[in-house]
This record gives sequence, structure tokens and C-alpha cells, in this order.
Amino acid sequence: MALWGLPQPLPLRANQDFAVSPIGAINCRSGLTRWYTTGTLVGDQKTVLTVAHFDTFRRRNVDVAKDLRDCRFTLYDSYGVQSFSSRFELVQRGGSPQTRHLSNATDWAVLTLDHSAPEAVTPLQVATAPDFPSRSEVMIVASSKSGRRANKNTRSCLAWPQADRSIVLQHSCPTKGGWSGAPLLVRIDGELQAVGVHSGRLGKFGLAVGFNGRLGERLRAAIPRQSPRTLGAAPSFRGD
Repeated sequence: MALWGLPQPLPLRANQDFAVSPIGAINCRSGLTRWYTTGTLVGDQKTVLTVAHFDTFRRRNVDVAKDLRDCRFTLYDSYGVQSFSSRFELVQRGGSPQTRHLSNATDWAVLTLDHSAPEAVTPLQVATAPDFPSRSEVMIVASSKSGRRANKNTRSCLAWPQADRSIVLQHSCPTKGGWSGAPLLVRIDGELQAVGVHSGRLGKFGLAVGFNGRLGERLRAAIPRQSPRTLGAAPSFRGD
């Protein structure tokens, strides 16, 4: 059914592609230790959306945070070759490691790059809504390293709120290590837009943070140059 009275969007297919993908890898390293997550260019050429734990890994059941100066956001071309890389600063983080253990709802972050991505890269728009539909067809896209090259991984699946009116989502997409921060996408008005960010797994299902409710309001303020038709407007998701 179409939601909020808007037309039903076209079905998603896992082979859909971007001319130049705004979805890249965040690489934090310290000595021989490297930690990879996924980040997405959103709103403009300098803003990246990802998970709050992009710079944190667990060692002996203890959360260890890396220095931001040891982290970079990197984009790759269609052949998997690095085409852009920049250090960044933290704009907002949903919560500390302690709060993330209490609730997955705080596992999101907004970054600003030291250098602007090339104009050829088209940032994604972030779609926000009062509530996330009960079951929606989504697509997840992640960037993962393979030697000196990167692979773009795409899966289509269903996503739904973990509880009524919750911004914590569950989804049926298979994921791998390094996929934290990958956007959940739906087609709205003919364009793929981000409605959530993958943050981990709980049993056989993936977990994500949905951009609905109060979090949607916070993202409106944090992400510049959003398209007016998606800000404050209820997007149409594919639902039951």
C-alpha cells in the first residue's frame, strides 16, 4: 500500500547503481590495527552520515576509541580504485559507548570533511518521517575493502520498527563486517534516498537506526542543503 496518501514507489532492485557512488569507507587505524565502517555523503560535498561507533572497536570486552586524526573517509570509482579521501571532524554523535549498549537508537553520527568531495559525486538526500512503516522494502549498500580495491555490496530486503514508534529498526538484509554505517535506501519521487543506517546484528536480523521521530528533526538541523521536498514532508515507502 502507499503510505501518507502519496503514490506507491517503484520496486527496488539490487542491481541499481549510482553514476558515482556517494557511499564510501571510513578507515580508522592505529599501528597495525584497522577498523572499517561505511559512510555516506549526504546533503552536500562535505557531510557524511555513519554510525556512532565508526571510531570504536572492542578489545577484551572493552570499547577502545581511535583518534580522529587516524581516520579517513574514502570514495572509490566503479573499478574499486580510490578516487577521493579526506580526514574529518565530528559534528554530532548519537551517544557514548555506554548509551549505545543501552539503546541502539544512539548509534548514528554526522561528520564534516576537511576537504570537499568532487562535484561529480552526487550526495544522497536523507528522508525523514513521523513514523517508519510496519514493513518496507529497502536496499542496503555498503563499501568493503578487498586488497587495494573496494567492492560495492548491494542487497534488497525488508525493514520494520523493533517496537511501535521506535527509531530502532530490524531488517532481513545479510551483512558483513565493515557494513556498519551502510545506508538503508528507498525510492522516493524517483530517487534513492536514505531512511536509516545499518548498525549491527541481533541474531539472524540486522539492526539499523531509522530517521524518523525526533532523530529526523535533529538530522534536518545537522545536514545542510537538504532538498526542501524531503524536509518535513512525509516520504512514500513501499509497505504491506
